[in-house]
Amino acid sequence: MEKISRTAIIGVGLMGGSLAGALRKNNICKEIIGWDREKSALQAARKADIIDTAAPGLTAAVKQTDLVIIAVPTAAITRTLEKIYPYLSSSTLVMDLGSTKQEILQQAEKIFINYQNQETHKGLDHSNSSTDKQQPGKSMKPAKSVIDSSDSSEKSSADIPGPYFIGGHPIAGSEKSGVEWSNPDMFAGAPFVLTPLSRTPESRVKQLTAILEKLGARVYRFSPADHDRYLAWISHLPQLAASALMQTIAEQPDSQQALELAGSGLRDTTRIAASDAGIWQDIVFSNRENIAAILQDYITRLEKLQQAVKNSNTKAVHQLMTSAARARVKLDNSESADRDNADRDNNIQETDIGHKKNKRHKK
Repeated sequence: MEKISRTAIIGVGLMGGSLAGALRKNNICKEIIGWDREKSALQAARKADIIDTAAPGLTAAVKQTDLVIIAVPTAAITRTLEKIYPYLSSSTLVMDLGSTKQEILQQAEKIFINYQNQETHKGLDHSNSSTDKQQPGKSMKPAKSVIDSSDSSEKSSADIPGPYFIGGHPIAGSEKSGVEWSNPDMFAGAPFVLTPLSRTPESRVKQLTAILEKLGARVYRFSPADHDRYLAWISHLPQLAASALMQTIAEQPDSQQALELAGSGLRDTTRIAASDAGIWQDIVFSNRENIAAILQDYITRLEKLQQAVKNSNTKAVHQLMTSAARARVKLDNSESADRDNADRDNNIQETDIGHKKNKRHKK
């Protein structure tokens, strides 16, 4: 896999900073440019050597780039994409890191269609623009492709002209926020979901998959609808449940005295309740239908549990807890298997590297 020449990270916070650090650590990119509304975040990222350059502005950050990562809050993703689109080179690959995908992909489709229709109407060729004044940010020569594919058929002229967009969501993170909490190993062994636009060539999806797999991520591909439905179950419901649980306890009389007795059970269960409320507000309302549906299922189950406790129905309580315990053990076993597979792959890679080194020494 060839190195990426230039990557732009838009939003150098926890996720953007972690991805920039991962690209750096795995020697994937030659130059990493960062942009953030908060200058202090850029300064911190530059000081930590997470980025090479702090761009003076949003549009300046994306010019002549091979890869653009949009790591801003969910509600700002499509606005950001709309602002940067005219400044992207014809081979630039863009990925967002939003926690929901349906609304983002729908809006991204409109942005790409609208711009391409405008260019067709003007008689402009997307890959060749005459001057920066006519088409800001468009290079005279297309930017180098992110990765050279070994299959020449996938680089044919049949590919739809770019730039290209792929929705992305790393199932990783922390209740903390800010670049100071970034972690270059965050994606190692973690699921990373891709939801490409229908117009994005398969070759570009494979290119991005190769990059993410080099970071150690386990890459999955889902439709935006399936992604949002699944995330409502495994991420958004747990977040809201943890928040509601913490608030319920905190608002009880003498709660402060009770919380002084809290052990790992409460702390583990409510850890994510410390997450940024503003970020989660955007996520919740961009996936409100799926979240409302799973919340109703959860409320129904809690109501049944409440009745079982009130009526001293030990059998019902025991059945629920036994069933939940089995599901939790299954989740642990699945996670353990994933770790074993990741360790095996790493061992294979290290063995291959060792063989290559030995060959060089023999020469």
